Parts: sequence; C-alpha cells; structure tokens
Amino acid sequence: MSMFVNTIGKIKISAAEAKARAAFRRYRQDDRGVLIIFGLFMLVLMLVAAGMAVDVMRFETTRTKLQNTVDRCSLAAADLNQSRPPLEVVQDCLNKEGMGSYLLSVDVKEDAVNKSWRTVEVKTKATMPTYFMNMVGINSLQTPATGKAEERIGDVEISVVLDVSGSMGSNNRMVNLKPAAKNFLDLMFNTVQQDRLSVSLVQFDTQVSAGPELLSYLNVTNEHSFSDCIDFADADYDTAAITKTQLLQRSGHIDARNKSENPGNSNRECDPTDTRDIIALSKDKIALQARIDTMQPRGWTSIELGAKWGTALLDPAFNTVVGEMVTDGKVDVVFNDRPMPYIGKEAMKVLILMTDGDNTSEYRLKPGFYGGLSDTWINLNDDEYSIYNPATSKYYIPHLASRKDRNGNSQKYRDTPWGDGEWDKCTTNKKTGVTTCNIIPDGGDAVRMTFPELWADMSVRYHADYLGSGFDTTFYNKWKDNVTVLAANAKKNTLLNSVCTAAKDQGILVYTIGFEVPENGKQPLKRCATGASLDKTTGEWSSPYYFEADGTTIGSDFATIASSINQLRLTN
Repeated sequence: MSMFVNTIGKIKISAAEAKARAAFRRYRQDDRGVLIIFGLFMLVLMLVAAGMAVDVMRFETTRTKLQNTVDRCSLAAADLNQSRPPLEVVQDCLNKEGMGSYLLSVDVKEDAVNKSWRTVEVKTKATMPTYFMNMVGINSLQTPATGKAEERIGDVEISVVLDVSGSMGSNNRMVNLKPAAKNFLDLMFNTVQQDRLSVSLVQFDTQVSAGPELLSYLNVTNEHSFSDCIDFADADYDTAAITKTQLLQRSGHIDARNKSENPGNSNRECDPTDTRDIIALSKDKIALQARIDTMQPRGWTSIELGAKWGTALLDPAFNTVVGEMVTDGKVDVVFNDRPMPYIGKEAMKVLILMTDGDNTSEYRLKPGFYGGLSDTWINLNDDEYSIYNPATSKYYIPHLASRKDRNGNSQKYRDTPWGDGEWDKCTTNKKTGVTTCNIIPDGGDAVRMTFPELWADMSVRYHADYLGSGFDTTFYNKWKDNVTVLAANAKKNTLLNSVCTAAKDQGILVYTIGFEVPENGKQPLKRCATGASLDKTTGEWSSPYYFEADGTTIGSDFATIASSINQLRLTN
C-alpha cells in the first residue's frame, strides 16, 4: 500500500481506509434504535418486579392467614374452661385450616393449683415457594407467625346494694326486682370459678341495718341494742372505708314522724327486722337468693347510706373485720384475704347500686339524746310518765292534768315524779253531789328512763306533744324541733357523690340502676357511676355504667351488668 507524508509530516492513509473510517464515524454517530433496546430492558425489569410483587402479596396473604389462625388457636387453648390439653387444641385448630404442618412449638404456663390463669404461646413457620423471585436466586420465603394468649381470672368482689324503700312496693317493682337480682347471682356464680367470687348484699331504705353480728366486730357505741344502724358523720363519706378502730355512732331507735305512744317498728328510722341485715362476703348463692326473697318495701330513701356500706365491704380496711369473722366461722375461710388490696392483687371490685327514687328525708338524734339519763320518769306499776323541767324544778304529770285537788287546782305540776309522792284523790257522788277528797300514795315507784328506753317506748313526736307540751313553748320546741335533725335531699346527694367519687378513685367499678326513677333522681345516679361525664352545655351527667330500667327491662339490665363484669374480668 502506498503511503505518503503531507507537508506537515503526517502519514497519509489509503483511500479505502479513509472510506472505512468515515463509515465507522457515521455508525457511531447514528442513534436510531437505542430506545427500543432500552425499552426492552426496562420491560424485563418491570416484569421481574411485578412478579416479585405477586410473590410478596402471596407471602403477606399466607402470613396474615397464618397469624390470624395462630391467634385464634392460642386463644382457644388458653381458655380455662377448655378441658383438652393446649397442645392438642392448637394442633387440631391448625389442622382444620390446613396448616397443621406449620406448627413449631406450643409453650404453656398456668396456675396448676388454683387454675386461675393460663398463658399459651404458639410458634409456627410456613415455607412458601416463589414463582418469580427465583429468577433472582430467591427460591422460597419463610412466613413465621407467633401468637400468645392469656386468660386470667382475678378474684371478684361484688357489693349488691338494693333499694327496699316503701315506693318499691308500687307498680310491682319489688316483684320484678327479686327475679332480676336472683338471676344476676346465677349468672355470676355460674361463670366465675368457685371460691373466686364473694358477694355482699346490702338493703337500704331510710337506713341500713348492718345487723348485730356484723356490728359486733366494729367499734360501735352501745347506747342500746334494739336496732343496728349507724349514723355516719359527713366526713365518713369522703372515703370508701370503715375501719376497725373507727368509732361509729349507733343510730337512735326512734320513730320521728308519728305521734304514737307505742310506735312499734314499722316506722322506725332503723328497721330491726333481721331479714334486712347485711350479708357480708358470701359465696353461698342459695342463702343470698333466699334473703332477696324476703325483701319487703318500707321506709324512706337514703341512697348514700347504701353506697357507703357497699363500698366499705369492698375496701381493704375491712379485711381486719373479715379476718375475725373468718376465725369465728361467720365468713368462709377462702375469703380470709378479702377485701383484697386495691393494688398488687388480681381483684376486681364492683359496686352495683339500684334505686327507684330520689334521696328523701332522714331524722337523726342530735348529740346528747342518744344515750344517758333522760328527763322522763316512768312508774312501772301503771306505765304513767312524768317529765322534769329544770327551769321550774317541777315535774309535769300528764295523766293528772285533768285531776283537780280539793281546792279545784290541777295536779299536773308537782315536786316529785309520779310514783314517788302522793295526790289528792277527789270523787263526787253523782246522786248527792258531795265531793270527797283523800290524800293517797301514787303507788309503785318512779324510775328515771334512759334515752334509749324512752325512744323504745314512744315516738319523738309523742314525747314532745304529750310530755313536752306540758311546759312553756321554749321547753316544748326543744323536743319538737331540736331533738332530731333532718338530713335533706340536696345534702344526701352531695354525700352520695362523695362516697362514689372515693370508690371510683380507688378503682372500684360502679354500676348504677335507676329503676323507674323520677327525673330528679337520675342525675345523682349518673354522676355516681363509673365513666361519668358532664355536658357543660346542658349541665347533664351521663355514664355508660348507668342503666335506666323499668319493669320490662330490669332483668335484662342486671344480665347486661353480669355480662360486662365477666368480660372485664378476663384478660386475653
């Protein structure tokens, strides 16, 4: 090939080589068809990515199904009512879903003695072959799933507080309440393991009769033993507790409303009927239901007193009392540790408060009139009374008020009580009209009465009207107005709110039932219940734990509460 050098010393090339070089330059600069190649490359990548997404979706579907199945199986195996071994339950459960081969292990922990809790942990793993990821070297995916379930039955303590006031006799309320309350006990005792449930039954009307047995374990004043109610101080409602050392004022055994000399028991502020006594921490469903069958309506309404006793029977401070009752065989030994502490024990504490009305009046003795010697004497020979007025140093003897002495003067005032002196007995012969007078002894002996003896014999009103009225207006008003004090509706609602708040602050679950309750009685019950909230616009309270019942729904409302308690007591 001939070569030549140009004028500046470069090598000359042949024409053929120059032509080849020119063709190469044209090829290198020609970009036609490049996008087609790139598009084909991207299409392959997109197909691989879509295929991998399909594998991921298959994986997630398999994992979700396996996880849901494992969760269901572990829950079924943790059920304390399950009689089969947990491993068998889990394996059978997985087999029914076609996943039996995926099971790796079942770990079971449980309370082997009391059967009060069980934890089941299930581990599984499925191997899923891939359809597209194997193109990039991933031939399978592992889908592990772990499920852990626990069922734990804590101890359940319930105070059932029922209104037995006189209005419960209207509209068949008491008739409808009894089967509803008894069915509630059936539901609770049938679903809570034996010895895990304690129930206290409290009845309230004007007062709450704790009963002589329960009061014997408390520090109660001993003015009398005619009845067994407590007059709590206002400050007592600031706490849920009643303590062993707390001095409790026994209520006066009084009838403050009627004017009868012999008031009996039907209108006493504290009903002494033993079937109204509190049943404390019982596991005897039959005995509780039998007591419910005896309930009879009477009296007025003191909701706050029922709530106070109900919370006290749930408060740990009462454990000292219960321990002594266990020792004496009054409470079953399995409840020796009850009421349990608020913290540190698996104990669910529930107050159920049912009423058909609003708080009404309650009369109490003022200090100084509960015990000690009264200013009234009785002659045990004829049951006639005398009352002493220290302002005049005279005794008023009512049955002599119409008796005139020989000088025509009334003999109702004198220096000695009836039975310790003498009187001028004057009689007039109806035929002759001649009056004959003789000084004769009273007969018998005058005995100074204690206040409890006085209130057992006559109503407070009778004492004022028959005896106190024998002196001046000031003396009469002392007995008519000052012996008793009225605890009115508004104050009682405030006390109810205080004790409900104290209970809720300690974690006690409070259900309230307004059984055909009037409008003005609904708000205190709603405010008392757990979860109470105030609508600031309307000023109305509401709570999901308040139930508004009537004769057709009272049974289902109690059943709903039982279901709610059972759901809350299980931790899954």
